[in-house]
Amino acid sequence: MSERHWLIQFDDQQQLVEAAAQAGRQQLRVIDAFAPYPIEALQELVAGPVTRTSWLIFLGGLLGATAAFTLCTWSAVLAYPFRVGGTPYFSWPAFLPITFECGVLLAALTGFFSLWLQSGLPRYHHPLFDHLAFREASYKGYLLLLECEHEQARALGGVLHAE
Repeated sequence: MSERHWLIQFDDQQQLVEAAAQAGRQQLRVIDAFAPYPIEALQELVAGPVTRTSWLIFLGGLLGATAAFTLCTWSAVLAYPFRVGGTPYFSWPAFLPITFECGVLLAALTGFFSLWLQSGLPRYHHPLFDHLAFREASYKGYLLLLECEHEQARALGGVLHAE
């Protein structure tokens, strides 16, 4: 039988954590786990892929700060030199506030759009939302979503639902 997604329903938190740990030991791909409340033990077991968001945010902030400092320097020194109070044309302390603010702005925008794109948004509907077991997860269900073969999913216990 080919690999596909399986939604496994458990009766309590402990069974869910044990099944996620067993799936990790068997090198199965744990996509996500669902429970009515956060379970700290699942955070290490259901780790998502490592993203490059932090590096993109850093580069976005660096690019924003560099662009702002360059624009301030170019406008004050080359495009429109204007001496104010006897200060030199290249008065870099005056450029720092706008440099900082543009760096923070571009870093925030980079983080927002990077996270938005890497998470696959906007996705208005997922086939998982149609399962009755998933609807019950908000108040009584403990669910584990796996990508594996039927026999491997059955070995973890619980009630199987095909996605």
